[in-house]
Amino acid sequence: MSLEISNSYSNYSNTELNREKETQKTPEISAKYQQKTTKSANSTAQAQTYQSTKEYSEYLNSKYSCLKPANGSSVVINPNLLAKAASDEKTAEWLEYNLSLMPDVMDKIYENAAQRGSRIISCEVSFDGYDSMSTIVCGVFEADPGTDEAKKLLEEVREKNKERREKQDKMLEENKERKQDKEVRTKNLKEKRIISSDVNSLLNMIANKDIIVGNSTNITSIDTKA
Repeated sequence: MSLEISNSYSNYSNTELNREKETQKTPEISAKYQQKTTKSANSTAQAQTYQSTKEYSEYLNSKYSCLKPANGSSVVINPNLLAKAASDEKTAEWLEYNLSLMPDVMDKIYENAAQRGSRIISCEVSFDGYDSMSTIVCGVFEADPGTDEAKKLLEEVREKNKERREKQDKMLEENKERKQDKEVRTKNLKEKRIISSDVNSLLNMIANKDIIVGNSTNITSIDTKA
């Protein structure tokens, strides 16, 4: 038997903010929260430098592992929200802070279900708009809570959560390497413009290796018609 749940709710950060108020008496916890919010603010400041939605999307995908689908879990961002966050500081701060929480949130979703005897097959968290998220969970009931079967299921789920994180971290690292390679290629990119009267003259240029881009200038232009 399968189970599908869809719900909309306010952002996870409200819970974290309330928790921070309750734990201000504990210096260690308060310091940890302060470090997390500081990192979020720094991320937002960096995100403001992006001039297009595409650039901002690439930045998010290179920073947050939760955006890499793995083991049935996925996190998606509504295109309109993404476009707004690319140019709005408040929206970007909200989005990136919540993205930073998603790995732990995914773990809790899978583990809490397992404790109640349910195995999650897939889980999708969608950032629909500012202060608006929805989650769709599909799973099957396998064991009564508190039984040995449920405990075994929980152990399996925790191992799967570990595998998911490792897989997402690996994909994130690979994405960073591809981005770095792209930046190097772009930095060394040079352009050569060739104007020819017809295909034959262009072929002659190719035969003479005149289409090879040199190291002297970034942009060169050759007019075979001149």
